[in-house]
Amino acid sequence: NFFQRKRYNLEETLGRFVDDIIHLRGINKLIQRIEEAIANTLYSQGIKTFIYNPNKKPENSFLIWLGENDKIAHGDFLDLDPAYAAIKDEAKKYFAQTQSTICLPLVLGDNLLGVINLGKKANLKSYTAIDFHFLTMLKNQSVIAISNSLVYEDIEGQVRARTAELVEAQKQLVQAAKLATMGTLAGGV
Repeated sequence: NFFQRKRYNLEETLGRFVDDIIHLRGINKLIQRIEEAIANTLYSQGIKTFIYNPNKKPENSFLIWLGENDKIAHGDFLDLDPAYAAIKDEAKKYFAQTQSTICLPLVLGDNLLGVINLGKKANLKSYTAIDFHFLTMLKNQSVIAISNSLVYEDIEGQVRARTAELVEAQKQLVQAAKLATMGTLAGGV
């Protein structure tokens, strides 16, 4: 009954999270909300989110592996799980550099949009299977939201650039009209 209650609470938290991210504008607010949801639910410390340029492949072989496998990586299982054999040393360096325990890749299609790194839990307990299920569901929703946010910001930037071009063109047209009027006036004189 205790485990069912915990699973229900995590599902309820995930439902509220999805409702919240629908209304968020901007990648920074979205990342902040994702990190808050993880911290408040799993009591994770040292949560760091990195967003990558979707048009550029990462150079780190562990990040390339994460993008290709779209698998949550647990630093404690690097020596035990044969799936990590090819990138074990690079993965250990990455976990040491980021001071993280869990690495949650944000993959859309073939592109690694980003990575959420989680440190140890504040209560020093281990991450459980229920926690991993919650993180998987949160990851899926976060990928969609981050992708949409990046597209929105890209379109917004294009609109700003085009508006600036149109304002400049309008200024040039006004200047040309003034010169035409002065030419007509000078011709009349």
